[in-house]
Amino acid sequence: VLELQELVCLKMRNNPVREIPSEIRRLQSLEILCVSFSLLSDLPSGLFELPSLAELDVSHNCLQWLSRDISKLRNLRRLNLDGNQLAGLPSTALSLPLTHLTITDNLMHPLLWADNTRNQPQTLVDISCTVISRCVGSSGDPRLPREIR
Repeated sequence: VLELQELVCLKMRNNPVREIPSEIRRLQSLEILCVSFSLLSDLPSGLFELPSLAELDVSHNCLQWLSRDISKLRNLRRLNLDGNQLAGLPSTALSLPLTHLTITDNLMHPLLWADNTRNQPQTLVDISCTVISRCVGSSGDPRLPREIR
């Protein structure tokens, strides 16, 4: 499959796939990738090097964290992370041009966009958002810019 340079859509739904090879980066024309209802516990760095990827469905797997490199997917419009074990999303996901995001049935914390601190400390932006949300509460302060509320 990795030799199919012009491949646009790859659907491997409901297969016992445990790993996506990092060589997936070779599929530069890939626009749709579906690996839902599988056994993935991690997404390879090569996945975030697909310039044409517009739809990614990795729902119902065993993902516990999502790399900050997700922001490299500049054409990603649809992201389905439903039914994983995610505690949050990296703040870099805010820069994605998403039109559809599905994240139900995960282990989300109250502050949705908190970085996963598994291998790295939180960024200053994430810490600031946490402090603001605790001080202001869920209703938001009208004096704050709309992006922060």
